[in-house]
Amino acid sequence: MKNIFGSNQDSQTLDGQPFVIRSVAKEQQDASEAHSKLFEQLEKKSSLPVWLTIVEFLCAFLFVVVVVSVLRAGPKTAWHNAPGLLVAGGISGVAALCLFLCKKRREKKAQPQTNALLEQAMSANEEAAKELRLPAQTLPTDVLTFMYKEKNGKTRIRTSLFADYVLIETQVFFENGMLCISDFQDVYGIPVSEIVRIEQGKKRIMATGWNKMQEPTDKCFKQYRLSVNAYGTVFMKPYIMTIKHGDEEFELFIPPYEMEKICFLCGLPFPVAADKNAR
Repeated sequence: MKNIFGSNQDSQTLDGQPFVIRSVAKEQQDASEAHSKLFEQLEKKSSLPVWLTIVEFLCAFLFVVVVVSVLRAGPKTAWHNAPGLLVAGGISGVAALCLFLCKKRREKKAQPQTNALLEQAMSANEEAAKELRLPAQTLPTDVLTFMYKEKNGKTRIRTSLFADYVLIETQVFFENGMLCISDFQDVYGIPVSEIVRIEQGKKRIMATGWNKMQEPTDKCFKQYRLSVNAYGTVFMKPYIMTIKHGDEEFELFIPPYEMEKICFLCGLPFPVAADKNAR
């Protein structure tokens, strides 16, 4: 089944093209893609290389294991039984801290450029909103996107090293019987009459790109049972909307904290969660 916001790695296009009802001009698309590339370059520049990120994780993990072991056995017993492990744990802790501070220093150094790019992106989005005829009142709503590759008749998700999915903020509104979702390049119109079911996925997925003001662990998200690791990867059970469009079926992955908003907008009943306490 195709996903509206699934991106084919070879064609570099989203599978939701049949739902596009409006698009910005090519010049605007090119400018948006240029901004995205600049953001990617700046993100790479402001973060540690992948191999150092892995080293940081392993050092931090070893340090935590050693600390827990010392707390359980007691400092004297732990030193008597495994002094080498304690030394290795201490060195790992220092290394993890140094790498963490190095990463923060890089992020701070890149902050002025990041702010400048954000201002340019906001200005470009305002122009795109006019061109796409977005209403004055839209609802900022996250959806889940991913990149995949087809090989030997099988589809493999290949988004990033740390997560299969990416959270992107879109603008959502209701128009002419359609749930409309805009990423500031296109407006995707999903006829509500074509939505055949909405259900919560049974498996937790990993997603990057958290963009809310509050952290995933904030009490306002407690009912959705989100969790996050040290690298900002968010774990959640998304809702899956299935759409029957002509002879094809499509799906849309929606974070649990956005589902109620979309149901209200479309006048649809809220689906029963896989975990009844997860709403």
